[in-house]
Parts: sequence; C-alpha cells; structure tokens
Amino acid sequence: TYLKLNRIQEAHEHLLRVIEIAPKDPNGYVKLGSSYFSTGDRFDDAMRMFNQALALDPKHALTYNNIGAIQHDHGDYDDALGNFPSALDCQFKALAIDERTGNEASRAASLRTIGIVYTRSGDVAAGLDYYRKSLALCHADIDAIERGKTLNNIGINLKNLGDLAGAQSALDEARGVFVNLGLPLHEEAWALAERLQARRTQVDVAINLLWCCCALPQHRQKGLSCAEGALALGEYDGSDTLRNNLAWIYLEQNRLPDAARLYAVVAQAA
Repeated sequence: TYLKLNRIQEAHEHLLRVIEIAPKDPNGYVKLGSSYFSTGDRFDDAMRMFNQALALDPKHALTYNNIGAIQHDHGDYDDALGNFPSALDCQFKALAIDERTGNEASRAASLRTIGIVYTRSGDVAAGLDYYRKSLALCHADIDAIERGKTLNNIGINLKNLGDLAGAQSALDEARGVFVNLGLPLHEEAWALAERLQARRTQVDVAINLLWCCCALPQHRQKGLSCAEGALALGEYDGSDTLRNNLAWIYLEQNRLPDAARLYAVVAQAA
C-alpha cells in the first residue's frame, strides 16, 4: 500500500517493523531486500537482507534467485574473482528447490534468469536453450507476462545468432502477448515506477511498454519516448534487452544511424 501511494521510505520502515515483530521469518527480509533492489541504487542493502534470509532458511529459492540477479546485474560474473559461477550457482540452487517443490511458475522464472546470466556472459546459445526450457513451462493463460518476456529474450538471442526469421517470429509473438495484456496496465506500471524513481523497474517496464505501444500506431511515439528515457537512467539488468528492442523498432522505421548506435553499445558491452 505504501509503495502504491509513492511513500517508499514508509514502505521500508513498515517492512523493518515486520522484521522486528517476526525476526525469524525470512520472508520479511526478502521483501525488504526486493524493495531495496527495485530502487536501483541500494544493492548492498538488498544483498544484506537476502543473506539474512538465507541464514534463516538456506533453501529459500526466491532468495537465491534474487542474489543471482544482483550479481549478474552488476556484471560480477566477468571479474577476476570468478563471481559468474557464483551467480549461476545461485540460480541453479533456486531451480533445484523449485523442481523439488513442483513450483512450475517459479521454475520457469529461474530458467529464464539462468538464460539471462548465460547470455550476458557471452554464451548466447546456452542462454537460448534455457529460455526455451522456460517457455515450455509458461502457460499462456496463467503466466502471460513471463511468457512474453521469455519470447522477447528468445527473439533477441536468435537475432544475435543470425536467425532473423526466427527472431522476428518470436518478437512478434512477444509483442502480441503484451498487447493482449492491455496498454493501460503497462502505462500504470510505468507511471508508478517513475513516481517511485525505481529506475531498474522503469527499464523492465519500458521493455513491455515499447512493444505494446509500437504494436498500436497511435501510441508508438509514447513507447519510443519511454524507452529512450529509461535508457538514460543508467545501466541495469534489462538495459541491453531494451536497446535491442528499440534498435529493432528503429530499423522498422528506417532509422539506420539510430539503430547502429544502439547496436554498437550492445556490442561493446558483450
């Protein structure tokens, strides 16, 4: 409720009180850590909360998923300390717990996150394989948002592997999913993330909003503006995905220099 009212500090204080009341419940730490993570600039605080949750429950799948997300969001897998295996290990631990508990929705999310980690480490083919495994678990009528995100990831990886026809098919299907979910939902999510200054979330929302708006000609310019604004916020987990998608739209509009500029940034990051 506090978050919806743009009272993010009060939300954090409320979650801290929840932890004081139930200090042995890992869920309070996970929720507070996720809230810190969504702001885009409190990663150390988020990691501290997630580690406390793991100390209470070493089998908490969502916590491993979140820690892995922070590690690959910072590119830790690419440094001399070899944190990429650590980030990937967190994701596989989350996946193993999901498989034991039979939680297919969480398993699909874990598989997609593993795909992201592999892709950002440079192994696009392995990333594509895990995206496809995730897609197989995404039921169109239940997990529409997760399905749309996964199709989007598949399309980008296929494009990077040179399969332009396959990429176009996957991206078109992803676009259809987001359109069917309804433009007002994405606009509301964007407005809320913007009010909260949750920059990482703005980037994630802009990916969906861009596809949805560009599938509806009368909203195309709004989608482009939101995407361009989100990219100006800084580097986050979804930034390269958003660049790829925006470049694709630029190509459709024959804006070749703009598309080339974005692809150059993606290539440098790789």
